[in-house]
Amino acid sequence: MGGEPPALTVQFVESTVTVDPDDPVGLVFGRGARLDIDSNPFLHRRVGRFVAHDGAWWVENLGSWTTIRVLADGASAIVVGGGRAALASAESLICFGAGTCNYELHASMPSTFEFPTALLVPDDATATFEPVSVPLSEEQRLLVVALAERRLRQPEDRYRLPSNRDLARRLGWSDAKFNRKLDHLCQRLARLGVSGMRANGRRANDRRLHLVDHMVDGGYVIAADLILLEQYPSPR
Repeated sequence: MGGEPPALTVQFVESTVTVDPDDPVGLVFGRGARLDIDSNPFLHRRVGRFVAHDGAWWVENLGSWTTIRVLADGASAIVVGGGRAALASAESLICFGAGTCNYELHASMPSTFEFPTALLVPDDATATFEPVSVPLSEEQRLLVVALAERRLRQPEDRYRLPSNRDLARRLGWSDAKFNRKLDHLCQRLARLGVSGMRANGRRANDRRLHLVDHMVDGGYVIAADLILLEQYPSPR
């Protein structure tokens, strides 16, 4: 792609680290890493790292279940475990979560740097690029947050979902209303190309799991959204 990019500055809360492009190790962030994020036991020791190669800075996902989201210039790159995404903007926000906590890193470099044009083309082998947000109505967001509550509170608990009937009762909806809104949302996402949203003989729970994975991994709902459920306590 060309020569080396400029030094990268990464800030997390009050910690600021500048990384030189000729550093082969780059900057690893995580629990107890060079950029120490938190003592959160749900946090990987090595969540990811910033590293320079091929004339650009990249963020790599070193975790096994944590999804990293890169926000820059109105676009979002979803980086799954083992993947990577180029930082194609002078200012980038790196977001990820662990347990009930969400974290943000701010990565910056001089705006005078001329980014390689190849970085403007998404690399499907490393990250999925999509709009920053999927528009959700208030009731759609409430439905998704209620369905994904366990996953948002305990990210490793991704396969146990409450029944539609239990969720309908919790939200004060009829079963028909809940199922209708769930079907409408899944159909809408299917039209946008999201996989696993069509029935096609698929077990209903599989479709719900795909929906939760897409919404949580994509950062469309986050742990902070759980506040929506405060007026709908789980039945004892």
